[in-house]
Amino acid sequence: MGGNIASTYSTGQSLNTDGIYELIFNALTTSPILSPYNDDGSLRVTIAGPGLLTQPNWLRVLNERINVNKTLRLLANGYAEVNFLRDFRFKTAIGTDLNTSRTRSFNPSTTGRGSIFAPPPQRAGGSYGAGFTTSWLSENTLTYSKKINDHSIDVLVGYTAQKVSDESVSANGTDYPDDLISWLDAAAKIGRAHVWTPVTEPDL
Repeated sequence: MGGNIASTYSTGQSLNTDGIYELIFNALTTSPILSPYNDDGSLRVTIAGPGLLTQPNWLRVLNERINVNKTLRLLANGYAEVNFLRDFRFKTAIGTDLNTSRTRSFNPSTTGRGSIFAPPPQRAGGSYGAGFTTSWLSENTLTYSKKINDHSIDVLVGYTAQKVSDESVSANGTDYPDDLISWLDAAAKIGRAHVWTPVTEPDL
């Protein structure tokens, strides 16, 4: 008989940096002779020059956009083995994987979506999403072993059950009164929430 349990928690800021028109692309295509700062030391909203497209200030996008991800995961399993009636042995094992996540994003009016084709200022927008995934697996075997003279009899029967379920919800908001409050409930317009709840229950 035995078992173990392990958990992890992670949080971080994840911005769209790679790919065309994303943050690194914007920084590389911005003229190096144009400063991201105004004369008073504040960050510019956009960066533009003669013959150049007006671009979001990549440094402002990096500092002010929010895309926070938080994840908590729990892994646990246990097992037991019992011998009975001399020739029988029963083994059982069960494991579970629980995963919950939260994601919150906010694009202030001073950064917009961060695209060179839609430079700020724009309407601020944000989103919030949550997900919960559960998975468990149960394996059970019964073994019969018998030796009669020079003959051996071994019989094995087993049963496995597994279930995986995933629940998630997300919502988007626009028309924030200002850039000071980034939570979704501050938005004047909140779009319809999207809910996803698939379930898988294979038995063998």
